[in-house]
Amino acid sequence: GEGTYRMPSLAIPALNDPAADRATDALAFGAIRLFVTRAEAADTRFAFTDDIAPIVADICRRLDGIPLAIELAAARVNVLKPHELRSRLDQRFRVLTSGSRDVLPRQQTLRALIDWSHDLLTEPERRLFRRVGIFVDGFTLAGAAAVAGDAAHDEFETFDVLASLVDRSLVVAELDGDATRYRLLESTRAYALEMLEAAGEGATAAEERFAYVHDLFVRTGKSYEQSPRESTVLTLLVEVEEMRACLEWALEHDVVRGAELLVATPLFLELGLYREGAERAERFSSALVLRHTASEIYPKTLLYEVQMARARGDTVKAMRLAEDAVAIARSRGDASLLTEGLLALARMRAQRRNFEEAREAATEAMQTGVALTPRQEIEYLFAIGTILFQSGDRVAAGAVMDDAIARFKVLGNERSIVWMMQNVAENAHAMGDTSHAIAIIRELLGRSLVNRTTIAHAKVNYAGYLLATDDVDGALRVARESLGYYRVADGANVSAGIGTEHIALGCALQGEFERAARLEGFANRFMVAVGFEREYTETTTHERLMSLLRERFSAAELENLLAEGAALGEDAAFEEAMSA
Repeated sequence: GEGTYRMPSLAIPALNDPAADRATDALAFGAIRLFVTRAEAADTRFAFTDDIAPIVADICRRLDGIPLAIELAAARVNVLKPHELRSRLDQRFRVLTSGSRDVLPRQQTLRALIDWSHDLLTEPERRLFRRVGIFVDGFTLAGAAAVAGDAAHDEFETFDVLASLVDRSLVVAELDGDATRYRLLESTRAYALEMLEAAGEGATAAEERFAYVHDLFVRTGKSYEQSPRESTVLTLLVEVEEMRACLEWALEHDVVRGAELLVATPLFLELGLYREGAERAERFSSALVLRHTASEIYPKTLLYEVQMARARGDTVKAMRLAEDAVAIARSRGDASLLTEGLLALARMRAQRRNFEEAREAATEAMQTGVALTPRQEIEYLFAIGTILFQSGDRVAAGAVMDDAIARFKVLGNERSIVWMMQNVAENAHAMGDTSHAIAIIRELLGRSLVNRTTIAHAKVNYAGYLLATDDVDGALRVARESLGYYRVADGANVSAGIGTEHIALGCALQGEFERAARLEGFANRFMVAVGFEREYTETTTHERLMSLLRERFSAAELENLLAEGAALGEDAAFEEAMSA
């Protein structure tokens, strides 16, 4: 009649939880309260202050709230400051060794505790335990089977062994979401990795994990090509850390298949991780150009770079890469690749206001003899809409945008709907209906959006519309919100530059002319550097701002202030804009 109660770890604050920054609030978490109590007992000089609180929170987080591990760590404050203790947790089995001598031997050190549990395992359990340690952020049953060391990859056999590890509390089963996900606590994973290397299986397990993740992303990418739904790609969100680890592994061991993994899905694009996606694509392109330029993955990697550069507003780079990809496709006679490259080139030429050449590229893309996939049809609609909007044909642009949104709804492509809604808002504003543009953005911001960059971009445009209606306070508020996001997530991309220019106009309208001129100097320098061509909203903000500045300063004074702003570093410029 007895039952087992599985003792959970003590409560720990989530990453970036502001409560962890305040000593009084942090004590509400059981793990931190235990650490403080034991630390005070170990050293009466220990004082839990606001400065110490986030460090202790991080220690407890890295120890997964395990009471014994926290007790062992707290006992070390008599010889190590909290920040020194935290920096040594990578060597936790050597640091956490000061347990009381009047308890069982297995409770005297962290290693002894896990040794005791490990010694009770059967050999199949030990093998699976050490092999799943290769996963950095959890795994599914399929993932465990892929690295289990069994050529048959029998999920049922793997499940029996995995269930035993869960029963023994060496693996945690997380039942939230659509599928059960398993993970090792950080300390048990560190131990598993030691066992993996000791068994000489580290290289094999890493290769098996890569093969599993590569296959998962490629299969999902093929599904997305035919049914481009945001939700399809976001099913991989839980695997983003595994993807990152596999990409790093591939740069050393298998560049071609690593590039295939990177470009298989637009995951970084969907998550708004444009800077990271661009940096990873550049690394793979550089590696491929040295040894694998003949591989079909090389031009596909260039086109992936185009997406990332375009998302960050770097039109100069995006144009160059698109032209390179088209040239490679032509030289190889690859009609499928040529279609893809021409669609990308059409959009970039339109953004650069090369309208005739943009139309030529779009037309040729439809004449390669290759039927467009649903995702490529989306690219085509964006290209045509961009050409019409940028060339000033607002009515025709609006019709294409409405048609595109209707098609995207059929496909269930929420992300493209959201981006096209922003284009519709821009078109309405350019046609003089700013109130309609504002209504569209407010409706968009009321949606549940995974891509936080989409929200930040919408707020940049929103700030421009509010300035046009002389709502300066509202414009400054939403522009600062967008800039706060970019500052942390994506640095000085072109949207951050646009937001800074909107803030500059707001400052000028409030009489802060010198600050406005400095911010304009920084924003303009950045936009020129990436070859950004201001569209209607940015042009109206820029012209209105420069008119105010020319009224306030002499030509020489304005030139000096603009140069001063252009010389600002990214952090300094953001700081000045955020304090406006």
